[in-house]
Amino acid sequence: MSQGELAAQMFGFPPAEYIKTQEKNAIVKNIDSRITKQRSTLTKKYYVAKRLGDFDLVSDIIDDIEKFNLKHPTNKISPKNIRDSLKRHAETTKKMYDGIYLNDANSVELQRIIDMFE
Repeated sequence: MSQGELAAQMFGFPPAEYIKTQEKNAIVKNIDSRITKQRSTLTKKYYVAKRLGDFDLVSDIIDDIEKFNLKHPTNKISPKNIRDSLKRHAETTKKMYDGIYLNDANSVELQRIIDMFE
């Protein structure tokens, strides 16, 4: 650590290396989050298109999945991933009330509130 860095630390400024590490981590985490979100969005779009019976859209989404897989070969969306995703979406849909998902732990209490509106 240089004398300037030591002096800066004495006045409460973080070391330059710490700031550099934080910036790098923020960039990497942002990229990770965007890839994960894109992957999730593709599987959700696939589920919705399939559920609506829009096979032209399903075909377009499959093309988008293939592009995603080429761009992110270590995080490919496999047929098994799609099947598992479809299963999870279907299970979540069963637990929905008028388009919103209700947490199982709150369902009894929330059902009483719902009943008040009906």
